Amino acid sequence: MSDKVEISDIVLDIPDNKSRGYLRRQMVTARYQSAMFDVQRRVEEARGEVDRLEKLGDDASDKQLSSAYAKFSDTMLAYEKTLNDTVDYIMGYVVEPEDKAAVRDVILDLSEDEYRAVLERIQKGDSAEEEGDENPTE
Repeated sequence: MSDKVEISDIVLDIPDNKSRGYLRRQMVTARYQSAMFDVQRRVEEARGEVDRLEKLGDDASDKQLSSAYAKFSDTMLAYEKTLNDTVDYIMGYVVEPEDKAAVRDVILDLSEDEYRAVLERIQKGDSAEEEGDENPTE
């Protein structure tokens, strides 16, 4: 069983807990969530270190600041990669439109609320029927 959901200009086919591939979807979701939580934590830590050193002013060495800026920059690149991986994760559930470049553009143009609704709907897909909610987006 699956549930077709339209958000913005895309249609997603969200499998439920009775659809084959349940464990595979759980593994992909766990990998995505772990990567996102990890990179967000790393961004916060790197930003905090830059802020701490900048507040020290002259007491912070140029080497410390350069190192902190480099770490922050590397972390932001990792964050961008994770966001691209998130787009790929969402694209795995999109059935319309068929043009993958168009789908990527639509996903990249989602508002924050639409983006969160898409992720929430995908992540609830396998548990929606268990919770007695056949279509939580309605």
